[in-house]
Amino acid sequence: MNLKSAQTAKVGKIFKDARLQKSLSLTEVSSEAFINVEYIRAIESGDYSVCLLYTSDAADEGLGVDLGARRI
Repeated sequence: MNLKSAQTAKVGKIFKDARLQKSLSLTEVSSEAFINVEYIRAIESGDYSVCLLYTSDAADEGLGVDLGARRI
């Protein structure tokens, strides 16, 4: 599944520019935000495919994703 687009790349650039403006490393952001460095790299590059979280068989069937109290 390709989840990289011009829009996700634009959002990723905003995230990366903000991080660099504050002189923060990927490791520092990861540590403070409790987010895996690989996820941060993916977001900054605009590739959201590594960030998918499937918590239900319904997600595999295309019926939605169960996120606890919120179903999308």
